[in-house]
Amino acid sequence: MIYTFENLFRYSRRLRTKSPVRFLLLLAAIVFVFTGGMIASSCGGDDDDDDDDTDDDDDTGDDDSGDDDDDSTDEDPPEISDTTELENTVDSEGPYDVETTVTDASDLASVALYYRIDGGDFTPLEMSLQEKDGDYSAEIPGQPSGTLVEYYVYAEDAFGNSATDPEGAPDDGYGFYILQEDELDYDDGAPESGLSANHEGSLIVVRATPPAYPAYLVGIAYYLWADPPVGTTWTPVAYIDPDGSGVPPSDTSEFIELQSAFTPATPGEFTAIDILGLPELEDPLASGDFWVGFKNADIPDTSGPYLGFDTDDSVDQRSWIYWSQDTNWYNLGDTMGGDLCLRAVVWHP
Repeated sequence: MIYTFENLFRYSRRLRTKSPVRFLLLLAAIVFVFTGGMIASSCGGDDDDDDDDTDDDDDTGDDDSGDDDDDSTDEDPPEISDTTELENTVDSEGPYDVETTVTDASDLASVALYYRIDGGDFTPLEMSLQEKDGDYSAEIPGQPSGTLVEYYVYAEDAFGNSATDPEGAPDDGYGFYILQEDELDYDDGAPESGLSANHEGSLIVVRATPPAYPAYLVGIAYYLWADPPVGTTWTPVAYIDPDGSGVPPSDTSEFIELQSAFTPATPGEFTAIDILGLPELEDPLASGDFWVGFKNADIPDTSGPYLGFDTDDSVDQRSWIYWSQDTNWYNLGDTMGGDLCLRAVVWHP
């Protein structure tokens, strides 16, 4: 016989009103309802749970698949870009800041800057992560003048993949010189007389050979022998001769005008002209000579400014004059037996 709530309820009504049996049957009917509901609810919940479990299993399967991807080996090296390429400098105090950007699909285990001095052993510097993700920086300490500093960036990820910038490092790295400033003189600093080029368009120049390369022309120093005639102006000029031919160019237009014409002043001492930063001179000289001097721009009475002329020292055959009247160059060591008090100011290792 199947007992249902309806059967139990009907049977209890047939009994006397105050019968304990009727009371128990009613109680059983109530318990049946609640128990059956809970069982049904529980069964329904089990179905839902089964569905949830199935979903969870599916999700877990998906997660496991994703984990398998995450745990797979990263075979790509880090990417290094935008590394600072330091330029030659006369700053011997430093430090010299190097920045770079490093990215990788996995975590980075190491980012380091390696530097060496004058071809010695490389010294590692840990690069610090900056506020922007992927940006790192380190500082090379100051070095004495004449030093060659070479450096490169090394990065390695958690899987042991590594990269350098430049790619050919350490054999092929970045580099820069700590340069020293030098005034290249071929006179003794105490002229015995003065010499003038005369006539507009004439030039007086000196050939200056740097003691080391790369070299930059950053200034001209000259000794004015006497006050120039009123209205007289000079234009400072330079010629770059990487071949070191030893003679000035026949075409004087190859001389670069370094600044506008001016009237020289302060006789009896050396005066320096700063020409640092001129675009025409930004590339260093790798070999050869600098030619520096002046072109007469405006000579009212055919008498130009007088440069100091040194005749009691050994003659270096480096001073030349261009006469605009006959368009010829003359070596002042041969023709006058002396050297102009005219100097190139250079930066070199």
